[in-house]
Parts: sequence; structure tokens; C-alpha cells
Amino acid sequence: MKNMRHVVNVMRPPNPQGEDVRNNPPTVLRTKVPCSIEPMRGQEAERLSQMYATAIHTVGMYGDPAKLIKRVDKCIDQTGATLNVLDIRDPSRSQLGYIELICGEEPA
Repeated sequence: MKNMRHVVNVMRPPNPQGEDVRNNPPTVLRTKVPCSIEPMRGQEAERLSQMYATAIHTVGMYGDPAKLIKRVDKCIDQTGATLNVLDIRDPSRSQLGYIELICGEEPA
């Protein structure tokens, strides 16, 4: 486990179907979640940069099976930066225990 010196809020964008999406705020899944945010380096970062066009970070945190994180979700850090969840590394597949989110930066 890495040093969890960051804090994020996990948000889910509104469903694009149905009503006017612009008037629907995102859903807050989890607030003030302690985590580690690390830029990816090395061969893995190079491999992922071929699949995703954004800067890649790993966000490590403890999961909550009652509030499952999905690939459409966003992590908002304490500076207001938005990280889009691209993939979820979860050995238990139930988000019980430590999980890693592979995230890409959202352009400002």
C-alpha cells in the first residue's frame, strides 16, 4: 500500500439518456476518500499511452462494495483536477479491500 496523502471525491456523471443532461448534476458516490495518486512510469505507462490519449495516473484507495466505482466515474482531487476512471484493478472483483484505478487527466 502506498502513502495515502491525497483526498478525492468520486462522482458519476448523469445518464446521457432521457432528460436534458446539462441540468442534471453528477451523483456523488464517495466523498473525502483517502488515496494515493501516482503518475504511471515505465513500460506499463508506455503500453497504456497507446490505448489512451491522456496522461495516465494510478489512484490507489480502499474500495467500498456498497458504492462500486465504474469506468464512467471521475475522481476530483483537492485541487479540483479531474481524473477519469479508465480501468479498475481489483483482485477480489468486489471492490473489497485495496483497489487501483487507472485514470486519465481531463483537459482543463
